[in-house]
Amino acid sequence: MRALFTPAVALAVVGSPVQALSCLPTDAVTTFSAMTAESEGFILLHGTLDFDTSTLPAFIETEPTPAPAPIDATFTGTELITTGESAVMTIPATLQITCAGPWCGTASSGQEAVIFAAGDTDAIDVFVGPCGGQVFYDPTPEMIAALTTCLQDGACSAEHLQQTD
Repeated sequence: MRALFTPAVALAVVGSPVQALSCLPTDAVTTFSAMTAESEGFILLHGTLDFDTSTLPAFIETEPTPAPAPIDATFTGTELITTGESAVMTIPATLQITCAGPWCGTASSGQEAVIFAAGDTDAIDVFVGPCGGQVFYDPTPEMIAALTTCLQDGACSAEHLQQTD
């Protein structure tokens, strides 16, 4: 069974350019819950995104920030499914960095992650905002197990959160 999710960019309060961006911490299980409450479909992946890091936007000191250009990438890894993980796949990806005022998200090329992505196993879109929330680097086996349980149950609860500690 494939998990379906929707984009939910978790941004906290953004002040004026003089103030710092304040982001609320999140975890993969909380993101799973938030994204299952939305109406558009997303898939849950475990692997790496590879792309040219020189194409990432730098910290921009203007207001409003222009939307950064999409970045071509390749995803290599597995889809998390109710029975664990799918076979390894390599598919095209588009990395879209988003900004809130002068603060933009960032991503790491070639680093293991759990990724909440739009699309399917033919091509994906990955959205990374200044507060993160859809890409979780260096996932632990406990995180993968908790998300697999969430997929099996169709939702996550406080019980699932305890599994990621």
